[in-house]
Amino acid sequence: MIRALALQECAPAAALVERHRTLNPDPAIALARLDERLMHAPPAVREGWIRRAFLHEAVASLRLNGFYVAARDLMLMLEDASERLPDQDLSRARAIHQMIASMSRRDPRHLFNARRLLVMTSLRLRGKPPGHPNLPSWLNRHRDPEQVRDTLDEALWPSAIATWEKLPPLEAAAAIIAHWHATGAAESIGAAPGRALAMAWVHRAGLVSGYYFLPAIGFFGHAMDYRPDLQARWPR
Repeated sequence: MIRALALQECAPAAALVERHRTLNPDPAIALARLDERLMHAPPAVREGWIRRAFLHEAVASLRLNGFYVAARDLMLMLEDASERLPDQDLSRARAIHQMIASMSRRDPRHLFNARRLLVMTSLRLRGKPPGHPNLPSWLNRHRDPEQVRDTLDEALWPSAIATWEKLPPLEAAAAIIAHWHATGAAESIGAAPGRALAMAWVHRAGLVSGYYFLPAIGFFGHAMDYRPDLQARWPR
């Protein structure tokens, strides 16, 4: 039943309308329908959709950070088919794509624990010197585990997670991104990981059965209005 009407049956419809007058419920229902279609699609179709989605999500996330890379250029780089050396922006896009792909192989319930994320970070750092090309830029900037842990502890404080659990999945995803910025994690770690966590939350909440929520693509149409790197205010 379309993921139980996008998991919003837990609250009376009238109360939801009253509490979220400006929130259109259609995106949640459309996302649940997409999930059902992907579940029943042939494996090759589903895998192709996911690969293309992650590619465009990485490019859109980079664009929100203030840099531009064409999706085709990133695709050629990932397939080792590019005829030119990657520039700095293309390397940034690849790092975001690697982060999303790595996240998609993990249980979303394990991504909202600062200690577990720190362990994952430590594993990626092992044996790689600062400046290693296969490390994301935020890991190259922060080699001090204590600093990373303090930032993650604040961004993923249990009381914040408890608040998100009381919200509809998509509203919680928006709250996660806003909280990531408010705690300074976007500045010290990077904005893209916050969007990735929002992506994971919708999966964790059960609205979809995979990493099918693509927040950066959703924001992409407002890229000129909202610039995290310029500290623009969130639209209300």
